[in-house]
Amino acid sequence: MDRTRRLRTRPRDAPFQLQQWIAQATAAGHTARTAAEFCWPWTRTRPRDATTLPLDIGIDMPAEPAAPAQTWRAAWNAATSLTDRPIAPHSQLWASHTGGGHQQIGCIHTAQGLEYHHAGVIIGPVALSM
Repeated sequence: MDRTRRLRTRPRDAPFQLQQWIAQATAAGHTARTAAEFCWPWTRTRPRDATTLPLDIGIDMPAEPAAPAQTWRAAWNAATSLTDRPIAPHSQLWASHTGGGHQQIGCIHTAQGLEYHHAGVIIGPVALSM
């Protein structure tokens, strides 16, 4: 067994930290993606002239002594691409496209079997309340 390639897990206290870690890994030339449970609505359609994806995922973060309360928001991977900017490749390319797939969240069910260097996983409110 090659001991240099072990699986490492690093829990994050907030989704903002996870998002930053994924962005840093991508900027360093690695493939990095985030997946989540299907605990939020998923807007599949959008107006033809849309230039952004709907931010369907929202996680409320309570106030802390050093930070005010805030809500982290993110978009699910796009069903169809936004071709004018590289932020939203078509859904089949979400995990491998170099231009923006890392800024979207994929569902844990559709991410099964995909390979990338770094993987973030968001455990949703449904699982936490069980």
